[in-house]
Amino acid sequence: MPFFPHTGNTGGGLTAHPRTAPPPSPSIHHLIREAADLDQRLPPIERVHALIARLYCYISVTATELESYANTLPSGNPARVRTLAAVRSARHRLAPGSGNGYISAITYTQGLARAARQLLPHHAQLPHTREHH
Repeated sequence: MPFFPHTGNTGGGLTAHPRTAPPPSPSIHHLIREAADLDQRLPPIERVHALIARLYCYISVTATELESYANTLPSGNPARVRTLAAVRSARHRLAPGSGNGYISAITYTQGLARAARQLLPHHAQLPHTREHH
C-alpha cells in the first residue's frame, strides 16, 4: 500500500514525468520573413492568425517604447522626428484589421511585417537594446 493512499506515492522518490522545454520563440526577424513570404506558401489560417497576433503585439509594445524614448529627445532632433514618424506609420497599419477573408488576412499580415521591419532599426537604437547586443 502506498504511503499516501490514492496518490500512487510509494515513498520511492519523485515519479513525475520529465517535461520537455517549450520550443524557443521565433525571433521577430524570423516572423517578419515568414509573414513576407505568406503569398508563396499559403499556410493554414490558424498560422496566419498566430502571425498577426505576434506581429501586432510586437508593434504595439515596440511603438510605445520608441515613442517614450523619442519624447525624451529634444524636439528638433532628427532621430526623434524619424522615430516618431515610424511609430505613427506602424500604428496606422495596426488600425484596419485583417478583414473577413483569407487573402485580406495575408495582406494585413504582410503589412504588419512591413511595419515591424520599419521599427527594427529604431528599436536597435534604444539604450537598453544596445547593451544586450
